Amino acid sequence: MKLRYAFFTVAAIFHLILVASSAAHVRLFTPDSPIDTAVDHYGSLSGSDNSYAFFAPGVAPEFRVTFTLTDSDGNTWEESGNQGATREAELRYDSMTSMFTFRKLRGRIAASWAATMFGKHPNAERVEVAVEAQDMPTMEAYRDGYRPEWSPVYTTAFTRNQASDKAESAREPAVEETEPAPQLADSDL
Repeated sequence: MKLRYAFFTVAAIFHLILVASSAAHVRLFTPDSPIDTAVDHYGSLSGSDNSYAFFAPGVAPEFRVTFTLTDSDGNTWEESGNQGATREAELRYDSMTSMFTFRKLRGRIAASWAATMFGKHPNAERVEVAVEAQDMPTMEAYRDGYRPEWSPVYTTAFTRNQASDKAESAREPAVEETEPAPQLADSDL
């Protein structure tokens, strides 16, 4: 056996071991030494560190956001959260909405979006943020007749406080907001 053939055979076997371990969610190497760091970099560059989650039986939910704005005269209108003019803007929107899987971040993200809407619409006095998730059924459930459905995940409202220079402290609202809405001052927009 030629040395070159043996080298490429060992390299291919090593690569396949990395692919199989990543697919099985087993880390063979930790970046504690220079060799482990080199293997970690090789995995990142070659794609052998991919978990291959696209073969999973289920799909993560997709989120969408709707803003219902109200002005001082009581006029209401809705805006979609998807304002992306470019593919990159759409990816950024999808990344923000996917953060709703983390319950601790929901209130902060909603407050940020509300502040953005108040800045975009100076005449708005109230913004209701409604987030829905589309749960995708597994392929087996789909074959049994289940279809994707949108269901509410999070709803809260924010009001603009014209007299205050400071916003009240942020809190984590419930899925259905029943308490007075948090106040956002013009200085916070």
